[in-house]
Amino acid sequence: MITQIDHDKLRQFVKPDIYKAVCDQTGHTGGIHDVEIEKLSLSKQKKFNLSLWSLNQHVAPPPEAEEPQLSMAQIEAEEKQDIQRRVDKARAIQRVNDYVRDAGLVESDANGKLIREWIENAGGHWTPELVDAAIIALNNQLEWRSTEPVPEPEKPEVLQPWQLPIDADKYQMKKASTKALLDLNQRRRKVTGQMILGKNAQVNRHGTNL
Repeated sequence: MITQIDHDKLRQFVKPDIYKAVCDQTGHTGGIHDVEIEKLSLSKQKKFNLSLWSLNQHVAPPPEAEEPQLSMAQIEAEEKQDIQRRVDKARAIQRVNDYVRDAGLVESDANGKLIREWIENAGGHWTPELVDAAIIALNNQLEWRSTEPVPEPEKPEVLQPWQLPIDADKYQMKKASTKALLDLNQRRRKVTGQMILGKNAQVNRHGTNL
């Protein structure tokens, strides 16, 4: 049986006596040449080793897998999908910002993690509609700011020297002038909406109402 053997590779990978026997038969020290392995002056074991080596040299490498070719229509469709995903995500993030600005959602890592994980479990495609659904589903788990306005502290009343304090007692009122009593009546009515001193009440000379 004739076998083609690459003498250059043979010289590198087998014992010198096997290489010498092959060169003696072919008359070549390099290149690829036909060899009758059975006629070589070698032991049966070395002939077997050479046959095995030659088989390994002729095993063709597996063909490289061809990459699938995409058509222009497929490429354009993928580009459009990518653009749409980015637009949807930008709108979704804006939607989250709307909740922060208008609804009192706290802008925190904890809130962001809850919303992100909910959307990823729902498919991972960010859209304003999914943000709304996540907010509704996570409402009790999210942290919210109080949206009630903080009442302004009451400013202390600044009185003129002749004026009575709004909580003046009967002793202070007894010593007060008619002007001070009328002023106190007007200020109390403004605060409570009620008549403290009757419009037709008479004030005696001591400044007390009758």
